Amino acid sequence: MTLLRREKKGIAAQFVAACFFIQAAAGAPSVASENRVRLGVDSDLLIHLPLFLAEDKNFFADEKAFVLLETKFGKFPTSVSLINQEVDIILQSTEAYFELADLYGADKYKIIGGLTATSGNVVLARDPLPDTGFAWKLLRQKRFLGRDKNSTPMYFLRSVLTTNGVDPANVTFNTTAPVPARARIWSKERSYDYALFFEPDASKIIRQGNGYFAAMLGPAVGKIDSSVFIVRAAFLQSEENQDLVQRFMNAMQKSLNATAIESLDTLAAIASRHSKDSTLGSSRPFPRQDLVSAIKRYRAIGLWKKDLRIAPKAMTDIQRLIIDGGGTRTKKHRCYKDIIDSRFSRAALAKYPPAGLIEKLRNGIVPSECG
Repeated sequence: MTLLRREKKGIAAQFVAACFFIQAAAGAPSVASENRVRLGVDSDLLIHLPLFLAEDKNFFADEKAFVLLETKFGKFPTSVSLINQEVDIILQSTEAYFELADLYGADKYKIIGGLTATSGNVVLARDPLPDTGFAWKLLRQKRFLGRDKNSTPMYFLRSVLTTNGVDPANVTFNTTAPVPARARIWSKERSYDYALFFEPDASKIIRQGNGYFAAMLGPAVGKIDSSVFIVRAAFLQSEENQDLVQRFMNAMQKSLNATAIESLDTLAAIASRHSKDSTLGSSRPFPRQDLVSAIKRYRAIGLWKKDLRIAPKAMTDIQRLIIDGGGTRTKKHRCYKDIIDSRFSRAALAKYPPAGLIEKLRNGIVPSECG
């Protein structure tokens, strides 16, 4: 076993972390020991499936990278764990990077690769859709169970509404509901017309007859990396740490390749061991049928990236969404080269190219930098 899990941090820990987020300071360089990577993640959601697959398939062991995983359950505690050098790398929603950069400077933190190519959020409707199907204009004057207003899903949603001619001010959002309680609020209180859920919560709600599939947010917002690997720039100063990060990224690229071709049964079995039901008071695995439905839906929209590289356009677009949504303190667009350290993702791709890329190279077709 090459991936160990520390005790997960609950609501109280999230509150403490949020209180100290502004006060924490980036520290001095640290050196990893014994091939160990300390990885902090903001949840055990299904969107992180390639990480779970890398463990189960021993890809970390193959690369001699010992991964110690700490699930924080929240953006603030995950970011604070990186600031305080409790972890070496975090897998986090992309807006967290820009919050760190705004507080401490873009030179203090770097994005080294992306895991998801778009949003994994599902829009659910309370009632059956009209015969004409779903249209974003249906959300006008409706009550919507959303996420935190300064979260990537809400930046995406507000942008999609505006693009489709709907003023977000004409939708009544709840952006304060605790994440673990959202499924219960939606199913029991029945106070909302639409809601935003990650999978497999969405598939479970649909199966139980408590909602109807309306739309995937990802295709509407386009290819924008929504979860990324972030590291302290100081951590990358030593050759030992650079080598360790490279081996970690090699394992993750190998896992992205496998995620694209593994059977639904295999992926559902892996997900069942790692992604637990987040409903308030529940920590059981999701039923297989919900996981299979969720993975199908995610594969259909190309949620998981083909490789870890991040396109310049993706960073430009997500900054526009965040800044337009009032999510940064500086209101400043940052240059791609100041945000991304691409050497690890490029080297991982060179070592473990996906099957499609191998065929392109055989046929003499040179892929684009982030194609």
